[in-house]
Amino acid sequence: ACSGSASTCSVSMNAAKTVTATFAPSTSSCSVGALSVGTTVSGTWAAGCNSVHRAGRFAKYHSFTLSSSKKVTIDLMSTTDTYLYLLSGRGTTGAILAFDDDAGDGSNSRISATLSAGTYTLESTTYNSGMTGSFTISVRDAPMLTVTKAGSGSGTVTSSPSGISCGTDCTEQYALNTGVTLTAAATAGSSFTGWTG
Repeated sequence: ACSGSASTCSVSMNAAKTVTATFAPSTSSCSVGALSVGTTVSGTWAAGCNSVHRAGRFAKYHSFTLSSSKKVTIDLMSTTDTYLYLLSGRGTTGAILAFDDDAGDGSNSRISATLSAGTYTLESTTYNSGMTGSFTISVRDAPMLTVTKAGSGSGTVTSSPSGISCGTDCTEQYALNTGVTLTAAATAGSSFTGWTG
């Protein structure tokens, strides 16, 4: 008859026989670690925690919470080719909100997104299956650009990429390291005299 924990069992069918195969839920070291906006944490990929979204890959999970809507930049960096998922809620099975392979430097992953207040989970994994190694992951607030108009004349300031239209909208968050060009336009009877800051 059959016994033990091997995944195969050989039965010699010389009479009617009954064999029981017993299954248990998988145990995993896929705990969800905490990550605060503005910090970087280190981790390693190893057997024991498998990717929920990429078969055959190891993963690590970190969650963060936003108290208000923010534009954030998430970077996953390693010497191993990385793959990054942004999930809704806390846990490994939330809906996929965004994913990236190589938007960061080299083969690193980067997601820039405007997120509502709430809790989010990051799945850090690899592009290729079975890869192990170390990584760092960070979530940073996108920097805020504020335009102030001064002087006794009048005019507007706009930006490229869009976001600033000052007259009315004089602040905007931009993804980290984004180049922004501001253009000043004086209204009739005024002239633009310069920038400071």
